Parts: sequence; C-alpha cells; structure tokens
Amino acid sequence: MDQHSGYIGTGSSLLQSDQRPDLKLAYGNHTNVAASDTVSTGLSVVLAVVVSLKDDPSASADVALVSADVGDQAGTPAAGSFLLKSWEVDTTVATTFGEEISWIAVGY
Repeated sequence: MDQHSGYIGTGSSLLQSDQRPDLKLAYGNHTNVAASDTVSTGLSVVLAVVVSLKDDPSASADVALVSADVGDQAGTPAAGSFLLKSWEVDTTVATTFGEEISWIAVGY
C-alpha cells in the first residue's frame, strides 16, 4: 500500500451487523500507470471496492472515469488486490495516465 493507505478496524458500526467478525475496510490513493492497474490493498481477500478520481477531471485530461473489479481473488487479480480501470469520456480505455485515484475496499 502507498503512504496514504490505511485501515478502519472491525469495530466500525457499519460492520457490526455482518456475520464475519474479521471484516475490514482498507483505503488509499493510487496514481494510474495503465488502463488497468492491479492495486494491492493489504487485505487477504477483497469483497468489494469503490473508486473515484481524487480531483475533478480537467478538459485536457485523458482519464474521465474510473471503475474497479475485484475479479476472482485467485489470480486475476491476486488475492487482496483489485483491478482499477481508467476510461476516457467516450468510454474507450484511457491512453494517458498519472491521475490520482482514491479507493475504499472491504474484505478480510
């Protein structure tokens, strides 16, 4: 995880009603380097993830949208990681990178 990553422990009221006592939230920022980056969260398994551009997209920016995929957690991507995808405004894959993207992952 990068320097701006961290965890919110299992004591969060958002997680109290779940049957898994070991659920955790991990969060961080990632600067994209490809149209589909693999981001390691520090969790053993990622169940869900939310991503957002850290800043508003500019008129000159190639990346206008971002999405994430937890995959199968057994190779694509590796367990504890997710795929962060970058898109142009017309929903084609981005070709210019360097945008900072914030993420929050739920897992154990």
